Amino acid sequence: SRSDEARATFAALQRDVDRCREQQQQSAERFLEQLLLHRQQTGALEASLEHLRRDFDAHALRWREELQETLASSCRTDPDGPVDNSVAQESLKALREEHQAALASQSSLFRREFEAAYRAEELATTALGRLAGLEGGMADLRAELGREADRLRSDLQAEAAAAAERGLQRGFDHRLERGIAGMREECAAEVERLRADLRADVPALAEAAGCAAARELLGELRATGAAAEAGAEALRRRLEEVESRVAAMGEALRLRQQEAEAHAIAQAEALRRLAKAEAQASAQREESTESHARLQEELASKLSGMGRCVAELRMEVDRRLTDERVAWAAETAAVRAELAPAARVSAAQVEEWTQLAKSIREQSAKLAAVSALGAPW
Repeated sequence: SRSDEARATFAALQRDVDRCREQQQQSAERFLEQLLLHRQQTGALEASLEHLRRDFDAHALRWREELQETLASSCRTDPDGPVDNSVAQESLKALREEHQAALASQSSLFRREFEAAYRAEELATTALGRLAGLEGGMADLRAELGREADRLRSDLQAEAAAAAERGLQRGFDHRLERGIAGMREECAAEVERLRADLRADVPALAEAAGCAAARELLGELRATGAAAEAGAEALRRRLEEVESRVAAMGEALRLRQQEAEAHAIAQAEALRRLAKAEAQASAQREESTESHARLQEELASKLSGMGRCVAELRMEVDRRLTDERVAWAAETAAVRAELAPAARVSAAQVEEWTQLAKSIREQSAKLAAVSALGAPW
């Protein structure tokens, strides 16, 4: 019964260890899936940032080319009339609006990418929390296994004490069996001695007392021998009963000894399996701790690298925006400086043409008046 209980306890302990191992494997697989998803998100973020950088460079180049073309077209003079500045102003206004819209879209895209990075960081923090919970669960399991091992050790000590008591009982039974065997030998020797004494005394008594007395004595001796034989038979039966009881007790002791040996073997096997399970659990715990530490280091390095990349990208974007604003201001100032003389020249030409038109209208009026009055000649 104790061996069955030890086997049941060991089976329950083995099931608990297997369940804990499965839970640990599932947690590790979920963490690896989350880490792979985070890496994919990080790769997508890096790709989107690279795509955004290329788009920004392409838009900046295109805006610069359009601005140069607009400035070249606005600075080009018309030989048939004055330069029209409204087209250049409208082009500059449309270009400025397009530039502002592109900046707004880029800022919203940056905001979305930063939000995605923040969500990835929160996911990593959650994964670290789950790792801490898993380590706590492993600590609880370790404590439970320690308590179970202590209980098994106490049970084994109790079984060892009981086995010692059974050993003492076996020694007592062995001494009892030897005493019974000695008593049987002494009884057999006493019976043989009485028979020998009777055989030796019968002839002498017959010669001394005569035939009648001899016959009487012989009858008495026969009765005494029969009584002695009956007593010896009763003693033999008692000895046989004692022998059968001793044999039954020996068989029971042998069965108990076999059961104790089987229980000791089962206990040794349970201890060996328990030590093996503890060694496997310790190795798995160390391996899991090392893998978790490596994953945490990789995750921390990825997060730090992503943070540095985002910071560098932000600095690069700020620098490029600042350079673009400075270049835009410089180019706008240059355009204004170039368009100011043209505007002054256009105003002078318009004034000159206005005076010419006025003189032409006056001469036309004079010619009309002369033609209405008739020629003086």
